[in-house]
Amino acid sequence: MPVDMETYEQEALAELAPPARSAETQALAEIRDEVRAQRAEATRVYRAFAFFAGLALIIALANLVAVAVKLDGTPSKTVTVTTPAAAAAPAAAAPAAHASAVTLSEFNVAPKPASVASGAVTFNVSNAGKVEHEFVVLKTSKPASDLLKGGRADEAGNVGELGSVKPGQTKALKLKLAAGHYALICNLPGHYAAGQYADLTVK
Repeated sequence: MPVDMETYEQEALAELAPPARSAETQALAEIRDEVRAQRAEATRVYRAFAFFAGLALIIALANLVAVAVKLDGTPSKTVTVTTPAAAAAPAAAAPAAHASAVTLSEFNVAPKPASVASGAVTFNVSNAGKVEHEFVVLKTSKPASDLLKGGRADEAGNVGELGSVKPGQTKALKLKLAAGHYALICNLPGHYAAGQYADLTVK
């Protein structure tokens, strides 16, 4: 029986084609199986996460309900704090002093306290600086910083002064002062302009 070469070639190709297609099919099947496995794993992880998240939410809600029930069943207590009458009333203000310790320095006047009682007042003036200073008390309605007239302070309203206080020296000045505003200054050349002044209130 004569062999038809064309038929033979087709049969040979048909025998070879299935293995090639089978290899491709097998590779695709493996990829499909891997994708399915990964999808199944992701689904399993997601379900586990959802389960634990739901469980945590249920526990949290149970705790809230338990706290609410406990609070609802607990009688509330009202605590009243009573303060002594003496503590409730504001403390009486300490009486104003009749003395003030004044420190002079370059270029500062520092009275402590800066408020004294009217009547006899003693100023204990100390020079903590390195140069000589003076101490002048002026009764004025102006702030101590607003007295400059020319190169020095205007001494209108002068009620008393210490003309010279040497470095390291302490002197006392006793005056009788009415209630009002006073300026304490050093009026040696250039000292007031350099800021050597302070306000004093007499009550």
